[in-house]
Amino acid sequence: MSDKGFTLIELLGVIAILAILILISVPLVTQIVNNAHKFSDESILKQAEDSAINYGMENAKLLADNPKSTFITNRCALDYIVDSNNPFQLKTDCKKVVVSIQTLINEGYLKDDASKLKKDGQVIIYKYKGNKKTTGECLSSEIDSCYNFELKAYAAKSLLN
Repeated sequence: MSDKGFTLIELLGVIAILAILILISVPLVTQIVNNAHKFSDESILKQAEDSAINYGMENAKLLADNPKSTFITNRCALDYIVDSNNPFQLKTDCKKVVVSIQTLINEGYLKDDASKLKKDGQVIIYKYKGNKKTTGECLSSEIDSCYNFELKAYAAKSLLN
């Protein structure tokens, strides 16, 4: 008799080793896939926020108390970041604008990217009191005109399809 081929014990040993490798690799691959989805979702929301900021900058009169001024010269601005738990109930005398995803798409600020965002969803644009100016007059003063104002936007995770 010739001894060609593998014995049953050798085949079972190889199958056992493959099973152990699969058990180790499945959770790792699952974690990598989940992280990729999370990163993708965050990127889509960031793109919506950036589009809303561009919309706000080009339509600055929307955020101005005085339509003849821009949001920069309008001194009213938030000095804190919007509460992500309840952003649409923001209590402030400062102007905020809610813009729909559909408006951003229609006006060319946001690309309709395979319907990953709900078209009836909304993004908040608001003015944020940013860094203090470095001029001598402003170093010791806390008046609003001593701060640089910038636009911020908030897109909730519920915007994702």
